[in-house]
Amino acid sequence: EIRLSLVGSEMCIRDSIKATIFTVTASIALMAGCTTTAESIMNDVDPRSWDSSTVISYENSDTLSLRDISIVLRYNADRQCDMLPLTITTSAPDSTVFTEQFVCRLNGQHKPAPTSAVEKIPYRLSSRLANIGTYNITITPTERQRGIEAVGVTFENKE
Repeated sequence: EIRLSLVGSEMCIRDSIKATIFTVTASIALMAGCTTTAESIMNDVDPRSWDSSTVISYENSDTLSLRDISIVLRYNADRQCDMLPLTITTSAPDSTVFTEQFVCRLNGQHKPAPTSAVEKIPYRLSSRLANIGTYNITITPTERQRGIEAVGVTFENKE
């Protein structure tokens, strides 16, 4: 009879520990799924006449995570067009250089004069940065632009 009561209490303790571990694990998984980490780096450019390169430097210390990379533009009512052709050159820490043409398609709604708008345009989805170190992303308009106030890049970890 004593032996049976010990077995019963041992079972209760064991089941209680399992339930607690499951609850903690489920809570952590739920919190991790609801959070994303993003880093945006912006450089101001001349809104009267943006025609030169701007360099965005990103310090990478994570070679495992997948990231969505977006071009971010802040512009005002002087913006001239809805299609913004860019040349984007990425220099990796291992000295690899990749250059390509990219067209940003902006929202067609122009804002009233004193108001600025910010748009995030997807550039690379589910990308993995293979090297630890500084990535330099050079963004250059292929033609002179008015109304662009700042240019940047957002790196958003996919969880």
